[in-house]
Amino acid sequence: MQQDIVIPIVAGIGNGLLAVPLVRLLKQRLPECRITIMAGSHTIGEVFTRLSEVHEVVSCKPGAAGMLTTGLQLRRRRCDIFLIPAPSRRWQYLLMAAGINARRTIMHTYSEQQSLLRRALRFETIPAQRGLHDVQQNLLLLQAFNPTNIPNSPQNEAPIFPLRASDHSAAEDLLQSAGLADSHTKPVIVHAGSAVTALAAAKRWPPQHCNHLLRTLSQRSGRRIILIEGPDEPGLADEIIRVQPVTGVSIIRLRGNLGTSAALLQRAALYIGSDSGLAHLAAAVGTPPVTLFGPADPDRMCPFGYRHLVVQASTQSCRACNRYPWQASYPKITCDRDYACIRDISTNDILEKALPLLQAVDVQKSPDSSPAT
Repeated sequence: MQQDIVIPIVAGIGNGLLAVPLVRLLKQRLPECRITIMAGSHTIGEVFTRLSEVHEVVSCKPGAAGMLTTGLQLRRRRCDIFLIPAPSRRWQYLLMAAGINARRTIMHTYSEQQSLLRRALRFETIPAQRGLHDVQQNLLLLQAFNPTNIPNSPQNEAPIFPLRASDHSAAEDLLQSAGLADSHTKPVIVHAGSAVTALAAAKRWPPQHCNHLLRTLSQRSGRRIILIEGPDEPGLADEIIRVQPVTGVSIIRLRGNLGTSAALLQRAALYIGSDSGLAHLAAAVGTPPVTLFGPADPDRMCPFGYRHLVVQASTQSCRACNRYPWQASYPKITCDRDYACIRDISTNDILEKALPLLQAVDVQKSPDSSPAT
């Protein structure tokens, strides 16, 4: 029997990528289901338009009103299931659920006592488990679908982002515009920004720190460095470069579609950057991401499979103070120290992770590294 399942992804590109394994395994277990993604933006939706498991992607208009309007439009379909991935404590999800009025609404609960509103609306809840990565947390939702007939979900199913020929062509054009099209050595991509969110200021490494990293990395790695700037951070790359002259660094401003960014990231030997959607995108296309974490919990939110490449301040004890979703129903941090957790990350903290990876890449490419015959 076909089931019409709607999955909302509204919190960002990273959250979207972390829900990809859930979507793929859901379709694998219920091959007759029809999956619709309710995306918070066209860019988020692009994560799912590439998946054969997804029947349709519907992009919401901005704001709560846009989510409610889209929900009311989907209401006419009388959806069978509204499935909310982690983290799912935002009030906007309740608004969407009320608008869609699916026969079943399934989501996580983050406390032993379910809210009165969820009980009144008869939402089905799966207890979230502390210590799990959000990819694995999402897979717990599969328990709501004939659990006696469904085998245990694999816990190592990683996010993917399939690339197209047009993505590769657009990425090559970007490299050519930066004078890197003929380079035979993969560059290092550095990203110091993040999307405009409640935690944006607490995620951004100071420009003077990033400038020092660029100069040191260029000298010690001998590679070309690409400093990328996303559409939510115009002017940030110029601000970083103005701190002190840097050689061997090119700026690429990402203004196109997500596929172009993904294909560019795939061409890098390494990504170094903030806790953002681009870090998750790099991981999804196979580029190791060295990711800077401040107030967010890397055990829950780091690029999946790359916990060992997370960088946190080695001398700072205040970290992971984002109270959402366990202690708050919206992103909230308790910082009163001017974001010391991100500011106190040093260049050396990053190079300790990055340089061994680059040396390993060089060893793999060396003709002398082949085993003797």
